[in-house]
Amino acid sequence: MISVCLATYNGGDMLRIQLESIITQLSDEDEVVVAEDGDVDAVRTLIAHLPFANIKVIEGAHRGNAIYNFEKSI
Repeated sequence: MISVCLATYNGGDMLRIQLESIITQLSDEDEVVVAEDGDVDAVRTLIAHLPFANIKVIEGAHRGNAIYNFEKSI
């Protein structure tokens, strides 16, 4: 099983493109973990419409700290 970790903060514009690219390289048993740090651009809605069931969203600490947010995803 492969786990891909992403950290996002208002990254909806590019997140869809990133996830679509990543998903094409994964199998059904792999997963993508997205740590979002207080997004206001409907990241969860975007993820819900992707054709891949194994995307998990983790709520970040809303610190605005990219390193901490990425550590949460891991």
